[in-house]
Amino acid sequence: MYYLVVLDSCTHYVWTFPLRHKSDVLSVLTAFYAYVQTQFERPVLAFQTDNGKEFDSLAVRS
Repeated sequence: MYYLVVLDSCTHYVWTFPLRHKSDVLSVLTAFYAYVQTQFERPVLAFQTDNGKEFDSLAVRS
């Protein structure tokens, strides 16, 4: 099992998402972006990773 941890650098609030596979990252991030825009009416301005291969795809970059 894997985990995706998202940290808001301004408020230091943390969201933790359990993942069955590393390839689930894209769908979780897409849902998270939609959640942030809907609930907080703010866009995600930046995304910083540990250079893991699960983030290295054209779909994640767009």
